[in-house]
Amino acid sequence: MSTSADEELMQSEKEAENGDEAAASAGQSEIAETSAGEPVFQPGDVVVISEDFHSAYFRGLVGVVDGPGFHGATADTLYRLKIDVPPHKTIIPAKYLRLQSEAGPAAREAPGPASAQEAPGYAPSRTQGSFWSRLFSRRK
Repeated sequence: MSTSADEELMQSEKEAENGDEAAASAGQSEIAETSAGEPVFQPGDVVVISEDFHSAYFRGLVGVVDGPGFHGATADTLYRLKIDVPPHKTIIPAKYLRLQSEAGPAAREAPGPASAQEAPGYAPSRTQGSFWSRLFSRRK
């Protein structure tokens, strides 16, 4: 009778393993479904931030992917980008990024004077020196 008990134990272990494999494959297909709609980028890719990004400052900026993608708290794939304007490094969700070759001429390298004036709190006349140099400037 010990052989039949051993056979039953082995059978139940195989069923448990099959159940774990089925659950694992279901989890993998779920991950594949969520990331199927997101583009995938490699480190060094030149990308453009989409025009539907929530921050007007970053819309249309060109950046370079600075590492592999990772998942954030919202389950979106995030990418670190190097950009030419402050803060010089940022993290953007993949759904807001496109390769520069696919984006076309709509991309801009850095915000020019017109774009900088759109940024909140920007005053072009006050950025011409430090606080003390503006306070004690000798204007004629």
